[in-house]
Amino acid sequence: MRQRVYETFFGFRKRSQANNTSLHYTPAHSNHQQRTSTKSPSMAKASKGGIPQNIEEEVQGIVAAYNKKHGEQYQVRFRGQFCYLSRVDDRSAVAAAFAFVAKAMGLGIAAKSNTAQVTEIGRLKWCEDMKSWDFAVYKYSREGYDPDEFWFPGAELLDGTIEGALKAGKKIYP
Repeated sequence: MRQRVYETFFGFRKRSQANNTSLHYTPAHSNHQQRTSTKSPSMAKASKGGIPQNIEEEVQGIVAAYNKKHGEQYQVRFRGQFCYLSRVDDRSAVAAAFAFVAKAMGLGIAAKSNTAQVTEIGRLKWCEDMKSWDFAVYKYSREGYDPDEFWFPGAELLDGTIEGALKAGKKIYP
C-alpha cells in the first residue's frame, strides 16, 4: 500500500538495493522515455553534441579581433553546447589609488601585485547558426546563469551574435 501511495503521489517507483542503505528511483510509467522526450529533432541534435571545432575557432577569432579593436580582455571557454564569456579587468589604477589614499591616511596597506579580476559575463548556447546564439546572463546574486533574465543593462545590444554579447558585456558589468 505504501509503495502504491508513493508511486501515485511522486510519480516514481521506489526500488531499494540489496543492502537497503540507499534508494534508487525509477519512473512509475513504462512509457517514461516517450513522455519526456518531446524535443524537436533539431533541439535534440543541438543538446547532444557540442560546438564544432571550426565554430570554436571562429568565435575565438571574433573575440580576439574585438579585444584588439576595443582594448578589452574578453575570454571564452567552451563546454558542450555552451560558450562561456568572461572578461579580465585590470584593477591596477584602482589599487594604486587605494594604496595612495591608505598611505595618506597613515595606514600600512600596500597595493596588491595581482590586481587582475575575472568577471563572468554570460553563457552563449550554440543553436546551429553563428547569428542566433542564445544568451544567459551571469547573476552574481545566485552564482549562476539565468537564460530567462532580460532586464539588465545592455540587453538591447543582444542580437544573437558574438559581437552583440561582447558589446552587452561591457554594459552588464562595467
